[in-house]
Amino acid sequence: MSNVDVPAFNAIKSSGVSGDAVTVSLAGTDGKTYGLTFPRGLIGPLMVTIVGQLTHLPAESGARRIETLPLKTIGAQAAAGPHGELGISIRLEGGLRLTLAVTPEVLLVLRSELAKLVDLQERQRQANLSKH
Repeated sequence: MSNVDVPAFNAIKSSGVSGDAVTVSLAGTDGKTYGLTFPRGLIGPLMVTIVGQLTHLPAESGARRIETLPLKTIGAQAAAGPHGELGISIRLEGGLRLTLAVTPEVLLVLRSELAKLVDLQERQRQANLSKH
């Protein structure tokens, strides 16, 4: 980061929507309140950046590794961009929708990985049935 003074925040005071943007009011450690406005197109990349940086934080005292909270999916569907790009739109608990562009190569990997998850789910279901 540059040498610009950046306030540190310790609480979210409020949030809302203003036009085509999300607004957030944050309490600074200096006692001041700061208002931030994020236009629609910046929100997804900002979230990905923040979550991506979590892995670079030092481990918490006594922790063996940094854990991130899983984002709970509540839906998914195939998507196509205006120029025929393939994608998947994933709805998350809390209302966030992530739409990911998927190359043909990644689509093959996703297909394989999803098949593994379905197989694992079935094995877990069978194991739970045998316990009862």
